[in-house]
Amino acid sequence: MRSRLNLASRTYVNRRALYLFYAVSTAVVLLLLLTQFRYLTELQKQENLLNQRIGELTRQLGISADSTASYSEDEFNQLLGQIDFSNKLIVKDSFQWTGLLGQLEAVVPADVRITEIRPDFKSSMLNLTAQARTVADLRKFIDRLNDSEDFSEILLLSQGNQVVKDPENIERTLVLFTLRVKGVLQ
Repeated sequence: MRSRLNLASRTYVNRRALYLFYAVSTAVVLLLLLTQFRYLTELQKQENLLNQRIGELTRQLGISADSTASYSEDEFNQLLGQIDFSNKLIVKDSFQWTGLLGQLEAVVPADVRITEIRPDFKSSMLNLTAQARTVADLRKFIDRLNDSEDFSEILLLSQGNQVVKDPENIERTLVLFTLRVKGVLQ
């Protein structure tokens, strides 16, 4: 019987495989470095192009580089006024008219007709002009407004009678009135 003994004094290393691993690893790292360098150069080109475009736009608009620091007190106050005006327009534009109309629809009796709605955004008030068949209908409408959680401080500004003719040519007397409702436009 023949036995095989390894009498080597050191561990065996396959140098050819090790050097191949080093070469492949180095090639992969160099390839990654090349792609990153190419990506960096592309970003720098885009940054230069954007800076050129920004420069062109600032020249076209007539904006200087230090224009933000050169406001006088009057110009600054004018700018604040414009900002305040713009903010008020945004508030007016963002008002939910459908919500208000839904709230009014829930409280208006069948014999009352609203003919005009005038909002006053400064004082958060709503002016309503309406017609009712009788004073009792007017009273019922005001009571419903008072009972509603959506409306507060209902003021009757004016009340009068108006004679109108319906399509059958019959004359009827309607109660015309104007109300001011506070706290609706918030």
